[in-house]
Amino acid sequence: MIADSSQRQGVIILISGPWHEGLEKKVFDALSQFSLSIEEVQKIEMAGRLILALRILLDPAHLDAVEDDLKELITPLQLELASEIL
Repeated sequence: MIADSSQRQGVIILISGPWHEGLEKKVFDALSQFSLSIEEVQKIEMAGRLILALRILLDPAHLDAVEDDLKELITPLQLELASEIL
């Protein structure tokens, strides 16, 4: 179900830490479970490290669930997550 656009808000999600093969696909697969849209993606890979920045639109009530799923995915990989509602 797609949320009414009037209920959607912009959020920036940052994932950083050691680079891992296939991480982006795993992140996008995890996000596909939610009613959100990915508006922009920026990625920096340098010296075996990764910074992945995503700007998404979602219902702010779902942000905790999105963060929990992403943390479950990335924590074993020694990656960190930060988010900010715009």
